[in-house]
Amino acid sequence: MIRGTSSCSHVDKIVDRGYQRAIFETGASVEYDQAFRWPADGPNGTLTCIEWAIEDGFADRIVLGLDAARRRYWAAYGGRPGWTYLLGPFSALLAERGVPEAIRRAFFVENPARAYAFAAARGA
Repeated sequence: MIRGTSSCSHVDKIVDRGYQRAIFETGASVEYDQAFRWPADGPNGTLTCIEWAIEDGFADRIVLGLDAARRRYWAAYGGRPGWTYLLGPFSALLAERGVPEAIRRAFFVENPARAYAFAAARGA
């Protein structure tokens, strides 16, 4: 875990600041993975959740992913958005919304490195 004892995924399906805060306040980390699913002509709920989390001081507990297991989402099979979506178009959207480079780096490098790091077992 990045921090705390648990982590949650898919939580950006519910764009409600109170809900988001309640998850973070448990000490959990979150994985936002719905970024490409929002209509192109409307608000992106994942971006909204990220902005709230940054404002509330939880940027160090966010990792990003793609809930994109179907072939139609993979560029290799002629689908979209493809695996490069997060580091390409979505990172650009974060920058356009004013998310600093240091925080974007945390989302893509530092937070996942902590989340997936191995640690010695207690008492070992």
